[in-house]
Amino acid sequence: MRIPVAVACAAVLTLAAACESGTTAAPAASPTTNGLDRLPAAEVLARALAATRAAGSLHLHGTTRDGHDTIRLDLRFADERTSSGSIRIGRQRIDVRRFGSTLYLSGNDAFYVAAAGKNGPELLRGKFVRTKATAKDFKEMAELTSLPAMVDALLKPTGDVRHVGGMTVAGRRAIAIADKSANILYVALEGPPYVLRLGNSVDGTLDFDGYGKPVRIVRPAAKNVVSGD
Repeated sequence: MRIPVAVACAAVLTLAAACESGTTAAPAASPTTNGLDRLPAAEVLARALAATRAAGSLHLHGTTRDGHDTIRLDLRFADERTSSGSIRIGRQRIDVRRFGSTLYLSGNDAFYVAAAGKNGPELLRGKFVRTKATAKDFKEMAELTSLPAMVDALLKPTGDVRHVGGMTVAGRRAIAIADKSANILYVALEGPPYVLRLGNSVDGTLDFDGYGKPVRIVRPAAKNVVSGD
């Protein structure tokens, strides 16, 4: 289970998923579970993927690391292919909005320098670069901003999955499964089997919440858009 993250306008970076911190042991079993605690780990994963893909809207946020860089994600999905948020990689911040097959990218000066050289901030500050989600250089960004593709990209296991116990995540009872990479996936044990958290105990935390809540995303004003197609 891994996290794809775009680094700059012309390049991308794939990062390992993170985090187990902030969880506590779950209380004693209750008869009001959604039944995941009685299923094989592979079936738990399959149901979690299906429910999360079909959620309609959600909020993905958290922190992980890649080498010496801290990676911060904060993305909101309004539907399958409408999303908005930010990705921070070290000193760089990338702001992204997606509407269907179109991506709008903006950011801070550190990002503009990395993407377009020392003159980047002067040329691009306050602007959004419009590009196609199908562009080769933005494959990982496209995956990260499409709800079904994000779920598939982040939650595809490395080898077989296994049960590793029960936990409480942000006050919600969850069942935990892990793959060969030792990344741990926490799935809601009550109500819809949504993914609640992804990671291991080393690098940070990625949380999934805000399921089904309305998300309003505004397209950038035309005067602030430059074509990168």
